[in-house]
Amino acid sequence: MAGWAAAHRIRYLEAGILAYPREIGSEHAVVVYSGPRTLFEQHEAIFTSLAGRTTYVGEAIGAASAVDCGVLAFYYGATTVLLYGAALAAAEDVDPRAFLQTARRWLPGLDLVAEMNERMILEQRYEGGEAPLTIHAAAGGYVRQAARAAGIDTSYVDHLLGHFERAVAAGHGGDELPALYEVFANRSAHDPGSRP
Repeated sequence: MAGWAAAHRIRYLEAGILAYPREIGSEHAVVVYSGPRTLFEQHEAIFTSLAGRTTYVGEAIGAASAVDCGVLAFYYGATTVLLYGAALAAAEDVDPRAFLQTARRWLPGLDLVAEMNERMILEQRYEGGEAPLTIHAAAGGYVRQAARAAGIDTSYVDHLLGHFERAVAAGHGGDELPALYEVFANRSAHDPGSRP
């Protein structure tokens, strides 16, 4: 689309809609835009009327699509894991409401984790005093044991532990959880280009 627009001398913004149809026009709707900043600013009032959380993410035309896909990956991952946790709790005869209410009470802590992730990714420094990846890997192993004992599918936890094992093998065993970013980016602690 961007190439077609440029060929026809049309100024173009890319957008990613991170909202359900019922949310459009509300303050809760999120739509991300990328492309010429001046073009975004010229029409920002219209965009904000469609989505209260309108966000400009950069000049690169593909930035909105990249952010859209990244947020969708987060959404599907978080939602799927929430459902997995509910199934694990239910296997032990726990009322789903008890699990889901507890998970919702824990959610504010995720904001703090996101802040730590942002800082460590930007600095490409993952040392900290909370818990090294080896501790998280051990906790994941405990979850897998519980899932097996409960007779529920363990493929999600197996996949998760695979990431932890790759990170530890890459030299991040003593680093905090955000070091997984380096694994996803196909870098290791031994790669000179992975740290400033």
